[in-house]
Amino acid sequence: MSSVTGAYVNGTSAKKLEYDVYSRNKILKQKKKSRQNKKLKVKAFLFLTIAFVMVFSLIYRYALMTVMNYEINTLDHTYNDMKNENHALEIDIENMTNLAEIKDKAKKLGFVEPTKQRTVYVALQNEDRTLVSHEYMEKSDTHSGTNMYAILKDKVIGFIKFLY
Repeated sequence: MSSVTGAYVNGTSAKKLEYDVYSRNKILKQKKKSRQNKKLKVKAFLFLTIAFVMVFSLIYRYALMTVMNYEINTLDHTYNDMKNENHALEIDIENMTNLAEIKDKAKKLGFVEPTKQRTVYVALQNEDRTLVSHEYMEKSDTHSGTNMYAILKDKVIGFIKFLY
């Protein structure tokens, strides 16, 4: 068997015969055409499928961006509402701590300003005092004549009780 390359039979100087089986036989011609049509249909289907996937992914991405923008706008409106409410509450706090407002509300409720006859003076001692619990006093009385070891032991026990 010899192979054919180009217009000549391989290894000879004889020209290759130009004979097309498909040009004379109608059935083979029709089969060749249908094969070519099938290949064309498959290529077109693949191209349309790829184009559809690309367009669908593009639309999907824009839909996601639209949803995110909607959420951003909603959160922005919520933030602005809270900011306005916070400002209004700050104004309310300033009004409530205003001494003139407090005086007016007290007069509406029937409060009366104190006079010199209604003023009551309370005598306080000028010395500072510290109140000590009875338990501490009892412990200090029991430790007054003992050694440092007993005092340290009681302090550690008291600290452990404090922890638990």
